[in-house]
Amino acid sequence: MNETQRGERPRRRRRGPWQRPDAAAPPAPHDTTPAAQQPQPRRLHWRWPLFLIGLLVAAFAASKTVRLPTRIAAQLVAQKVSVEISPAQMPGLPLSESMPIQSVFANFVGVAKITGARLQPQDDTLQESVSTEQSPLEIRCTDANLQPALRLIASETNQSELAALELLPLHANPGEALAVWTDSSNALTLQLRAPAQAKTIAATIAASAPFRAEIENCTAALGGNRYDLSAYTIIPESEGCDISIAANPRMTLVLSGKHGQAPQLLRQGALRVSAVDFSAEHPTRGRQAALLADGELTYPDFPTKAGLTLLRRNGIKFDQLGEFYIEELQLASSTDAAAAASDLRVRLYGTANEIRERRPTGEGRDLRLTVFDMLNHHDWLHDALWIGAGAIGLLASIFTVIPRK
Repeated sequence: MNETQRGERPRRRRRGPWQRPDAAAPPAPHDTTPAAQQPQPRRLHWRWPLFLIGLLVAAFAASKTVRLPTRIAAQLVAQKVSVEISPAQMPGLPLSESMPIQSVFANFVGVAKITGARLQPQDDTLQESVSTEQSPLEIRCTDANLQPALRLIASETNQSELAALELLPLHANPGEALAVWTDSSNALTLQLRAPAQAKTIAATIAASAPFRAEIENCTAALGGNRYDLSAYTIIPESEGCDISIAANPRMTLVLSGKHGQAPQLLRQGALRVSAVDFSAEHPTRGRQAALLADGELTYPDFPTKAGLTLLRRNGIKFDQLGEFYIEELQLASSTDAAAAASDLRVRLYGTANEIRERRPTGEGRDLRLTVFDMLNHHDWLHDALWIGAGAIGLLASIFTVIPRK
């Protein structure tokens, strides 16, 4: 018989501490036995593969966009070329051979001296001839705003096949700027500009036959007396006559050959330059291309790399040059079918840190090679890069299936 049947009050069972109905049950103790451990699912490691793939993509993009200093060779036909002579150029390099000319127009600020000649009056009513034996005839041009100029013209009485005037070789000095251009009349224009630290730039013309001198906004004096040179013919003495010009900061010479024969400039040489520009300033249309025919640009260090065609409508500028030379600068010969007789032929060779086309609509292509172009030229390096890329891809695939511990 139990307690209820005996009429006794049943005892209450002892309970644990009171808990809220929604309280979570305490976690069961972790069983560390090997049998109780459950296998963890494999987790993919995307961080390292994505990093490697991103690195490859960034390296490829950089190789297609980053351009390096490039050695080039170019042959161009132009109407005008402007160069800056490199400070590393040895002074005294001849820019030209002796040029027989029929006339010269010199625009400069400075002084020109005529020695070894006598001034013969064209009018019999004038006094006797004046000799420059004791002192030179000085022609001073002082005001640049007035565009002073000196013109020397061979006398019409000179029937010799040889030119009466001859421009002696010009010499290049470090830091000078040189511009050369031509026109349809076969006249050759040279413009020299001295660097800031230089005092003067010089040119010398030798005369072997009578010539006339005309001046504009200049004064001509000999022995303290001024002369109107338009009234005289200058006759060289037996020893020869020299006309030396010293100018600062610039001098422009317009040279005309005898009977339409254009004077020649640098035929063969190695003039080191720091900048070359094939463009000209038009009075109304701004800066224009100065190429007269399509040119060719090649990469000597990469013979399998196809060369580029430089269109005549685009200007081109070589800047920030390293060891860069003008190997040829001359007027096209009469037998050259690709150019007219008044066109300039220019051959360039060297390393350029900047080669930029100048298109009519704005800046054009950068013609240096990219890192990808240079690497793609070497077959063994090209294969090595592909093998390396494949190895990185294989490692990335292995990393993706390694479980996290």
